[in-house]
Amino acid sequence: MKRKLLPLAIGAAIAAQATSAMADATVYGKANFSVNNNSFEYLGEDQVDNSEMYSNASRFGIKGKAKINDDMDAVFKMEYEVFLDDGSDGVNNSGDELAQRNIVAGLNSKRFGQLQGGKHDTPLKIAADGTDMFNDLVLGDINNYMVGENRENNILMYNTPKLMGFTLNVATMLGEQAGLDDEVEESQQEDSGMFDRMSAALKYELNDNIWAALSTDYNVQNADIVRLTGSATFGDFTFNAHVQSADNHYDDYDASGSANEEGDGMVISSGRGIGLAMNGPNDDYHTGIESQDAWMINGKYQLGNWAFKAQYGESESKAFNELDGPNGFDVGSSKTFDAEQLALGVDYALSKNVTIYGYVAQLEVDVDNASDLVDDGDLKTGGVGFEVKF
Repeated sequence: MKRKLLPLAIGAAIAAQATSAMADATVYGKANFSVNNNSFEYLGEDQVDNSEMYSNASRFGIKGKAKINDDMDAVFKMEYEVFLDDGSDGVNNSGDELAQRNIVAGLNSKRFGQLQGGKHDTPLKIAADGTDMFNDLVLGDINNYMVGENRENNILMYNTPKLMGFTLNVATMLGEQAGLDDEVEESQQEDSGMFDRMSAALKYELNDNIWAALSTDYNVQNADIVRLTGSATFGDFTFNAHVQSADNHYDDYDASGSANEEGDGMVISSGRGIGLAMNGPNDDYHTGIESQDAWMINGKYQLGNWAFKAQYGESESKAFNELDGPNGFDVGSSKTFDAEQLALGVDYALSKNVTIYGYVAQLEVDVDNASDLVDDGDLKTGGVGFEVKF
């Protein structure tokens, strides 16, 4: 009998030790899917009317800390996206069941702040801090028409502790390029230094209900961006706003350092939103953006378990005169196009972690002056969805 109990006792001791070792680790995530009815009018292609199921950035991860001393902890996060609908990311059609999201490790000090490295959202994107009320939803996310929503590789990021309501988040991204000699200037191949690509955000919290953030990207995805974000809650009403200006970092040089007078261009959402609307014969149009001004406002009214939301946003983009390749457009074409987004939705919380929702969204892309494009883009969707957080 004692021999039979011994393995059980050893197993219990190992389990207890494992539980103790993992006491500061947390498994978290969310499952979010919606069923949408779509009406997509593409540029120069037949209109698409269909119903689809979408996995809206469903994810799981583990995060935690290991105590070093009374002031400092080692921290980590490993997060992956999963695709509930068909196992595909819907963009690359890779069929991979997992996609890397924010995966970092580092040190956190109560006195000195936090330093971490890995793959993560940029400080500019983090500064949005939940203000995009239709985040991750088809045609609802601001990344459908606005540059700057980036998750970067090889990122080193430092967050200061809060001081008099202010916090600063600064990051640099190692380009890991080969580098070129001094004869070649303004090329992406120069991005081999420690601070050639950076992002930063300064946030001020007046109180728990009102805050503002000024953020910037320098040479992130070939974009220089300045963005102002604000949020205010008054009782049951919440209002958020973004306004930003973005310019192409390398104006006249491609990635190899050749002066082609076209530039590398900023990119807006290649697989959705503007990228989806420009899926026709000139599908390079959204990848050659030279400059962009954009803004967004939204609001929410909380009525018990119900939340009623509305969001409107615009961007005006200027593209390069011409692009290489068979899908490029000729010199003399319009260089500007506008995008307008409108989204309306209602959420109902079944519990603290479970929500059902419905929404409608529309994105219009106006390229009336583009001589070689057949029509404007008009994308509409309406969906009902379910989200459970854990």
